[in-house]
Order: sequence, then structure tokens, then C-alpha cells
Amino acid sequence: MKMHHIGLYTNNLSETESFYETMFGFRLDRRIQIFGEIITFMKHEEICIELLKSDSIDFNGESIHFAWSVESLKDTMKELEKKGLNPIEGPYHLKNGWKTAFYQGPTHEIIELIES
Repeated sequence: MKMHHIGLYTNNLSETESFYETMFGFRLDRRIQIFGEIITFMKHEEICIELLKSDSIDFNGESIHFAWSVESLKDTMKELEKKGLNPIEGPYHLKNGWKTAFYQGPTHEIIELIES
């Protein structure tokens, strides 16, 4: 089994698309509309995120947390800092050897970066 995509509801689709494109290098894969919802799929390497805009749902993603593996946490953090994004927690060095830091996205989702 492997991950297919991560789905996030947003109240501002263009802001959320721009955030993931600017900060993490995601690119638009496709955009569709189903039952009044605008759905955008964005990809970066093997990761796919689904952004859903719905006028009928008032969703705040602060309970959402997902993690991406990075080769160098230090280098990735430097890149994000240059783009104006700073961690909300970390970096931490865990007992198992992992290094991790947490960021917040535009709909309050938590993005964890892990060097393992």
C-alpha cells in the first residue's frame, strides 16, 4: 500500500494553491468541479495533495497533520525561511535519530518535515 493523496478543505483555494506552489514546489496537476465543489490536485515528486473548495462547508484544517520526508531538514528549513516561512515548532532531534520541524499552512494544517 502507498499513499494516493492528502485532501485538505480550504476557504481560499487560490491562496492555498499559491502557498504549496511557492513554499514546497507543488505544481497544478488538474482541476475539476463535482457537485459544486472545486477540486485541485497538485503534485510534487511522488506527493499529491487534493485541495477542496466548497461554499457549503466551513472547514478549518487545524486538526490536520501530515508529514513529508526530506533529505536535509537543515537545508529545507533554510529554503523555507528565505521564502518567509518559519517553523511553529522545532527543529527537534529525536532519540531514534530523526530530525523534525513543524510548519503551519494557510488553513491551519500542520506540516511536519522529517529527516530520517
